[in-house]
Amino acid sequence: MGISISIIILVYLVVLALGYIASIYAPSSQTSFFIINKSYTNAFFVLFIAIALAFLMIALPFIPVDKNYAAGLILGSKFISIITLFISLFVLSRKYLKQPPIS
Repeated sequence: MGISISIIILVYLVVLALGYIASIYAPSSQTSFFIINKSYTNAFFVLFIAIALAFLMIALPFIPVDKNYAAGLILGSKFISIITLFISLFVLSRKYLKQPPIS
């Protein structure tokens, strides 16, 4: 899979996540704000850890990493972050909202 296809899929997933966030935000209660903030906190934490590990792999001299592999590591960390955002939104909305936003 090329880098351009990965970026297109990543943009699609981000737009999909924003749509799901809008459906959670629609009731506009304090619980919705908590769900969205907690989900983004989880996603950014996972993104930070994954990018830190990617940069650590790039910086270590005994692991040969070229530009394509480094770009793949960074894009992979963003994919993991988006998946964490989806899972966190779904689990927290099931836990705290009485009716899930998408039936």
